[in-house]
Amino acid sequence: MLNQLVLVGRLVRKPELKEAENSKKYSFITLAVPRSFKNVNGEYDTDFSATRY
Repeated sequence: MLNQLVLVGRLVRKPELKEAENSKKYSFITLAVPRSFKNVNGEYDTDFSATRY
């Protein structure tokens, strides 16, 4: 089985590479993702997403 993941956004800070106790490595990233629609003030809001991969 093939798993694919596409992340679209701007990196907020440098990705952190960490290692768990079972020797598996993972990365912790934070993305800024702009919304595709305007709010009531006519501005585009941005959502921030922190994720571990």
